[in-house]
Amino acid sequence: MPAMSFLDSELVEGRPKRGITIGQLADYAGVTIKAVRHYHKRGLLEEPPRDASGYRRYSARHAIDLVKIKTLADAGVPLARIKELLAADPDEFAAAIAEIDRKLQERAEELLRTRERIAHLNAGDRLFVSADVADYLDQLHELGVPAITPALWAPAGAETHAVGSGSVPIGASLAPLSEARLSSGWTGL
Repeated sequence: MPAMSFLDSELVEGRPKRGITIGQLADYAGVTIKAVRHYHKRGLLEEPPRDASGYRRYSARHAIDLVKIKTLADAGVPLARIKELLAADPDEFAAAIAEIDRKLQERAEELLRTRERIAHLNAGDRLFVSADVADYLDQLHELGVPAITPALWAPAGAETHAVGSGSVPIGASLAPLSEARLSSGWTGL
């Protein structure tokens, strides 16, 4: 006869015939015992009755519910919303899961964009200019024109603040260079 797991628990007189302890349940779902108790307190996870030895024995249903709770919480769903979702009908639950997945996809795409910007930090000033301006600056560099530094962005004689190895005009931003800035008497090109 194959070994039975706690997921094969049966109820006898309303109590689990077999089951697992709170520690085993927590380990199975990848949470702490404190988290399981918190979910009991918040009404997210039903507390099972105690067995003859005084221990609560958890069934397969508890394990499934706890995994759902943890998965939704890991996805950033507030506990109050998780409680609603656990009580929802299957169609409402499926629609909510689809929306949660869509939001996670958006977050993942934003994280990828952020990682790309972080990677560009090594490119120095390229981070602060558009791709077209960066390409133009690369062409100038290939022609032997020295690199443009923030100090070269200031009009001649303008007061500047030291920033890194260069300086920036007081009141200026490090926003991408624009046609207006390039044609308004700024030096450096």
